[in-house]
Amino acid sequence: MARRNLISCFLALSLCLCLPTFGLGQGYDRAGWEADLSTLYHGVNGTVRIVDQNTLQVDGFHFDGGGPAVYFYLGQDDTYTSYVNGVGIGPLLSNVNHVDESLTLELPADVNLDDYTAISVWCVD
Repeated sequence: MARRNLISCFLALSLCLCLPTFGLGQGYDRAGWEADLSTLYHGVNGTVRIVDQNTLQVDGFHFDGGGPAVYFYLGQDDTYTSYVNGVGIGPLLSNVNHVDESLTLELPADVNLDDYTAISVWCVD
């Protein structure tokens, strides 16, 4: 995957979500695992839950819309390098104030959720 040119808002928007908290065994062994987004900047918070191997559900999502090209990013772990080499998913979040929203995030066809354990709200220029 091509390396992304990140801008300074990385530190403002990096919100770790280490996914494993519990499993419900709904046909996919990680279905039901969830965690809360950490609120660092831009009012981001919410809960992300694994629905199945291709889908994440975000509930109670808040974000003030600040930053260019902001998306959810999956990372192999909760590190800067992991997100730089991670994959963007979901809709563009920039320039829209998100208040207590529910979002369904479908993974691209070539992405396997088993390869990722962290998620962040992340911006690229």
